Amino acid sequence: MIVPDKVQHRCFTNRRRLTRDEIEEGIRLVDEMGYERPRTRGECLGLPRPCPFVGCRYHLYLYPTGVAGTSNLRINFPDRDPTELEHSCALDFADEGPHALERVGEVLNITRERVRQVQNVALRKLRWALYKSRDPHLVDALALWDAMEEWRSEREPLDEWGYWE
Repeated sequence: MIVPDKVQHRCFTNRRRLTRDEIEEGIRLVDEMGYERPRTRGECLGLPRPCPFVGCRYHLYLYPTGVAGTSNLRINFPDRDPTELEHSCALDFADEGPHALERVGEVLNITRERVRQVQNVALRKLRWALYKSRDPHLVDALALWDAMEEWRSEREPLDEWGYWE
């Protein structure tokens, strides 16, 4: 496979570690820019897109990997610059409303199957939190959830792997 020089160079530079001088220069440049990174969603809404704050936890260019507390990052789109992303913020993408698994996979640069796996883990964690809370309102929500799952399994067709679309 032939890869253009620009892509090879960008991938190589993203893998090397920054020197202490480069980190200090970056801190100095941020201080000179005269604005701070937004701290709330409300502060973020009025800013230009694509979002310039790649270090934000909701930015889609970088993805933290490994256990909590480690500094491992994966670049979701090594062949693109952060300014070239169609969607740079996960919160903006979520504000657009529900999306198909394929569409979420395209935006996150992962497969449809991986999106489904992540979704199932998140739903299991949410269900467990509802169960552990013992709050009467949340227990009612859990009962409603069970009833909805039962109703859904009776009426909605499953895909070829046995999952709802």
